[in-house]
Amino acid sequence: MAMKHRMLVRSGLVLSLFGCFLLLGVSFGTTLGTTAVAEETYQSYPLHTAGSILRVPEDFRHIQLAIESAVDGDAVLVGPGTYRENVDFLGRNIIVTSAAGPALTIIDGGFSSHVVVFRNGETQAATLDGFTLTNGLAMDPYPYGGGVLIENSSPSLRRLQISNNGAFITGGGVYITGERSQPILEDCTIAHNMAMYNGGGLAAARQ
Repeated sequence: MAMKHRMLVRSGLVLSLFGCFLLLGVSFGTTLGTTAVAEETYQSYPLHTAGSILRVPEDFRHIQLAIESAVDGDAVLVGPGTYRENVDFLGRNIIVTSAAGPALTIIDGGFSSHVVVFRNGETQAATLDGFTLTNGLAMDPYPYGGGVLIENSSPSLRRLQISNNGAFITGGGVYITGERSQPILEDCTIAHNMAMYNGGGLAAARQ
């Protein structure tokens, strides 16, 4: 399902989708026949930040270590590579962006937890841009949002490939919950994700 600019409002939750492409799986037994192809060229945007620029892997070996050292207004610039980790923005309103785009910059969750988490009141200034998010698995005690979990937060997600993630309940690719959540998804592809019950690609709920 190709989506242009569309806004979903449900019980106080607002989700803005700009040019996103979603392939919605339903269950772990589902095979999806269409493959999302990453763009051959990637144009990185100039970093406009009043804060510091923290570089991975030059300054920090892991993305999470850079986030933990950042403060609001900083930017984390990530070089090409596969980063096997689980990322939590920890309430920091920072930019985390790749230098080379999603085809060359991968965050691999290792099927151990959510790949990326926003659950500490992040605003739309908290930006994740230019990554592939893969091999996330949402299981007990919070079996929602294998690729990205957003809870009462409003991050900006841009130019992401969210694929091959799973959830034991719902929201295999992305799960958004909470009345204060107003995230922006722009130029993201959500494909080949699975959930045990529903919302294989993306699910949104009030709570």
